[in-house]
Amino acid sequence: VETIQAIAREFAASQPGFAIVGGPALAQSNGLDAGVAVLLLNWMVGSVGAVVGVRPNPAPPEAIPAPTPPTPFGEWAALADGLRAGEGADAAFIFDTNPVYGLPPALKFDEALGRIPFVVGMGTFLNETIARADLVLPATHPFEEWGDFIPEPGGGLSVIGYQQPVVTPWTKSRSFGDVLLTLGEELLGEAAPPWTSMREAVRATAMELFGTDD
Repeated sequence: VETIQAIAREFAASQPGFAIVGGPALAQSNGLDAGVAVLLLNWMVGSVGAVVGVRPNPAPPEAIPAPTPPTPFGEWAALADGLRAGEGADAAFIFDTNPVYGLPPALKFDEALGRIPFVVGMGTFLNETIARADLVLPATHPFEEWGDFIPEPGGGLSVIGYQQPVVTPWTKSRSFGDVLLTLGEELLGEAAPPWTSMREAVRATAMELFGTDD
């Protein structure tokens, strides 16, 4: 107790400063509590929103969607329970994730996945989830595809990243974005996005933001 109190007093007296939590501290059963405690510590000493401290990510430009937040475990559990009870969808498209391996065995997600009549798996390599798919689609590596993204964390600045192919695909693979654009055109008709490829989509959003052909 004395050691914790001494460290707390030293931290509070040595401002500006901020506490960081990560790695093993978050990878335990009490990881959420540890993360909340550290964020609360920063709030107590006035380091939230300070120049030297914890600063919230800025909102991304309207042309680029914000990163998708992680799916809570409770939603995965509810999905698995619903699928096993016969309340699932007729088809599933799984890309670049491996819930059969990553979720706890007690969830029995592999059994739940087997209740979906048609499963499409897409990725750069075969994993435990894609191996259970009815149709497997090879995906391009990030070095082989077009894209844009918002860095996470943002570091207090509104930043956009762009990627373009730096190597030529040596298999008949397509990027996930190109597959979605193709499906959108076939399923949505006139309501589908106006682009025919990710290259066009990335260029169009860049033009919208910067208004230049350069």
